[in-house]
Order: sequence, then C-alpha cells, then structure tokens
Amino acid sequence: IFYKTDMHWTTAGAKEMAEAVAAKVKALPEYGALPKIEFVTEKVKDGINEGHYGEALNGICHQKLADEKSLQERTKPKDAGHDKGALFDDKGFPDVVLVGTSNSNRDDFDLNFSGSLKQAMSLDLYNGAIAGGGIDDAILAYLSSDMYKKKPAKILIWEIPGYYNLNGDAMRDALKQAIP
Repeated sequence: IFYKTDMHWTTAGAKEMAEAVAAKVKALPEYGALPKIEFVTEKVKDGINEGHYGEALNGICHQKLADEKSLQERTKPKDAGHDKGALFDDKGFPDVVLVGTSNSNRDDFDLNFSGSLKQAMSLDLYNGAIAGGGIDDAILAYLSSDMYKKKPAKILIWEIPGYYNLNGDAMRDALKQAIP
C-alpha cells in the first residue's frame, strides 16, 4: 500500500483506499440522487519514485536507497464525447469535493487517488487537495472558497494521513478554524 522509501500510497494503495472510501460513500443516502458517470483508467507510464525517506537518507548519510518503480495512471470519463457540464448544477460546482494532502493530489507524482475514487464511486468530483499542506490547509481553503459559499458539497471527503493524531493539537486547531 505504501512505498518502502516514502510515506505516500503506491498507485495500487491509492486504488485500494479509493475503493474503501467509495464503499462508504455509496452507503450514504445522498449518493443515490447524484448523477453517475462511468470512468475508465489507463496506464500512462511506469515511473520511478525516489521517495522522501531516500532524500533524507542521502542528505544526512550520503546513502542512496534503491528507486522504486511506480505505475502512473489517468482516469477519465468513459464516453469521450460526454458533456462534463451535465455533471454539475447551474452554478458549475460538483456535488462531491475531495480535500486532503499529497496522497490525494501530487503534481510531481500523482498516484491517481482522485481518479480511482471517481471510478469506484461513478461520480465526478472536485479535487481541492493541497500537496504539502498538512492536515488542515485544504479543508480551510475549501471552507473559505466561493465554491463552498455558493454551493457546498453534498459529499465532502477529507483525506487525512494516518500519521496525524486526530486527537492532537493540530486537529483541534484545524477544527477551531473550520467550525466558524
């Protein structure tokens, strides 16, 4: 599920997490009323993940860990001619929003969590995750956005890595800012 040299999910781990989250979303009463769309995932390329642990080890000990291969994928609507506007209401905002960390959105090495989530849920979503943002940057950015003010998500998915203490100061501080 995770790289040996990094705290991020592998592409297979991201897909497994997406399927688990999708199962919970599909059990929500709001799910049935949302417009469904079929998605397909295709391999883009094989990549190399050097890993954050490897960067630290090299910087401190001048040792290089072996690179790990990583599958890069892309998910898109199955119907290439699909009118994406049909998925959104007249305000142009999706019903499902994903916020989180670099597990959900990593520009330099995207592991397709949001794509796997779209495919597993059969729902489009807005990915508002922030790489390097920590436990609260993405949720606070979304809650202060025009998108939230004009049309709050019917389903909000907040990805929080397991190394955060949900009972700790960082979560308490995040909730103190998010609740108002």
